[in-house]
Amino acid sequence: MNNSIHTMYNTSIFAKHSYCIKQQVGTCLFINNMHFYGYNDAPFAKEIAQCPRVVNGYEFGVGYRLCKEVCGQKYHAETMAINHFKTYINEMYSIDLLSEDPILFLKECKDKGIKIDGPKWMYIFGHDRPCEHCTKIMKDLGISHILLCKNKEDIFHDDRWKIIRLDN
Repeated sequence: MNNSIHTMYNTSIFAKHSYCIKQQVGTCLFINNMHFYGYNDAPFAKEIAQCPRVVNGYEFGVGYRLCKEVCGQKYHAETMAINHFKTYINEMYSIDLLSEDPILFLKECKDKGIKIDGPKWMYIFGHDRPCEHCTKIMKDLGISHILLCKNKEDIFHDDRWKIIRLDN
């Protein structure tokens, strides 16, 4: 099994941690030759019958405030994976660099002599595209490729995945 397929499979496992009624999304940030996983946390969603965004007929990218207000979602899956990477950097180097702005975070790392190099990819399972906000954060962090797999049936067929190139 090639590494990308293995990573996407593991990403699909993380999606199962989500309680989101509408979509269980898992992500993996591959950066510095390491994997950092995330999922769309929505701890209160298991207590409601229908997604409030669906009930209100919102399209993609609209009404995300309801995810936070009703379902208790703190992070999208992409930002959770990025925050796990930031936590790793802070613990590994015994420093406190938790700037929310990816550009400032990268500058802080550079100023402290922390190298962030190699390929930077984001794997996303359970969705066909990231929201505009997450795309901007990934671009600012220097992620070059987003690999998306919507369905379990496609995990082992990487030729069916959607690939988005972020030109930085």
